[in-house]
Amino acid sequence: MHRKNVVEDYTRIQKDRDTWQDYLAFSQVQIKSVFEKLAREDLGPVLICGNGTGFIVCLLLKLLGVADEDVRREYTLTEQSWEALCEEHNEKRRKEGFDDLPLPEFPGKRTERMVEYLDAQYNGVEGYLLSIGLTHDALRRVRANMRSDGAVSPKMLMNVDERAI
Repeated sequence: MHRKNVVEDYTRIQKDRDTWQDYLAFSQVQIKSVFEKLAREDLGPVLICGNGTGFIVCLLLKLLGVADEDVRREYTLTEQSWEALCEEHNEKRRKEGFDDLPLPEFPGKRTERMVEYLDAQYNGVEGYLLSIGLTHDALRRVRANMRSDGAVSPKMLMNVDERAI
């Protein structure tokens, strides 16, 4: 099968998925692993990166009680960063004579659907995290690790521009 056909098939499949529900259902082991690490008592500075980063950050922000509009804003920053990286990658592809890869549809454009789903199916993000095997104590430690003097730490999230490094 030609590479272009594979990319087109992947893009079509991604657009047809109910992505929030799929991520929540099929990434439970990975999500649990991330939150177990965030619950460690010896937790130092944290950098979460890779596929699903924005999704994990959405869950973390909701666990910390961040307002939905702020969660959407943070996810939009993730999406903008991804778009810039994708454009940079496509520039390299063009130089090699390859077609651009399409930007996948981001489920973050519908973060309110994730929140509604978590509320309806699990009574919120805490209920979901408990359902995948995390404990109340682990969630308490995640909250404590991400807070400074009882408030969400202003240093928890940073917008890092690699060109400024």
